[in-house]
Amino acid sequence: MKDCLFLPADCGPQLQQQTQLYWQPAGGTGKSLTWAQCISELSGKSFALVIPMAMASACAVKLPTLKARWLHKALPYAVEELLADDVELMHLALGEMLADGRHLVLAVPRGLLQGWLEQIAEHSLQVSAIHVDADLLPREGVQVLLHDQQALLGGSGELRLAFNRSDWESLSAAIAGPVHVNDENCPWPLLATGQLQAINLAQGEFNIRHDTGKASI
Repeated sequence: MKDCLFLPADCGPQLQQQTQLYWQPAGGTGKSLTWAQCISELSGKSFALVIPMAMASACAVKLPTLKARWLHKALPYAVEELLADDVELMHLALGEMLADGRHLVLAVPRGLLQGWLEQIAEHSLQVSAIHVDADLLPREGVQVLLHDQQALLGGSGELRLAFNRSDWESLSAAIAGPVHVNDENCPWPLLATGQLQAINLAQGEFNIRHDTGKASI
């Protein structure tokens, strides 16, 4: 399991000096850090960057081929009608095949992700993987994580959502089957344990350069 740096749900395209992030070391006690503190305390460290579901989209698609070299070429055509944004502006990350034969896909605005990675690289911080927080929830049925006034939804299916805690009662009525609800004062250790099964967004143009540990941008 890698150390994790979590971006906040309200993170803008530029990390400000006082932007509050959360540092969760592998097997250790995490802490809240401003971006300025991250620059001074985490220099030279390698970690998984965790971006908020509020900035991402998720869907599941049936792909016309299972050949690895063709999957990523087919992906934009498969998802373009499922995304609210222009698919040309999105970075698409291909995930696992679901029980019904469709593939899970995460989409993040390319410019937004590139901007964060450029800022991080400027300060000698090394990104070794990229995840979305809701996708880190356990792959066991439908999973809901409640924390303060925010909530995440994920699990073994295609659903990946970020929403207000106050909306959970009405949302829960629309979900079929059992739901595992995690009400956590400190949710980051739980999320960090989900790295092995989660989609790594460091694919394609954002693939990791193994010689430096930094994401290609």
